[in-house]
Amino acid sequence: MLGFMLASLAVLASINHTHLVGMMKKNGHYEDLLLTVFVGALVFLICATGGFALIFGANPSSWLLSLVVGCHLAALVSLLDVGRKFWLVLSSLR
Repeated sequence: MLGFMLASLAVLASINHTHLVGMMKKNGHYEDLLLTVFVGALVFLICATGGFALIFGANPSSWLLSLVVGCHLAALVSLLDVGRKFWLVLSSLR
């Protein structure tokens, strides 16, 4: 999923010179979208790091497992938010 978040940044860069993105920059929505995508990518990176820590021998204590489950739930919420915002952007392109 981290790769898909990075690919969404590439899509955003490819539509950077459209009228819609210009209006988004003017109104502050573009920075909000970038921040949402970067936070989502960071949450997925933390999930991947936690998973690798568990695979390579971290002690699976209850607090670590709770943290990993909470991180995965945060990643799901972030993915839904990024998907909703990209749907709004891409459906508005002409």
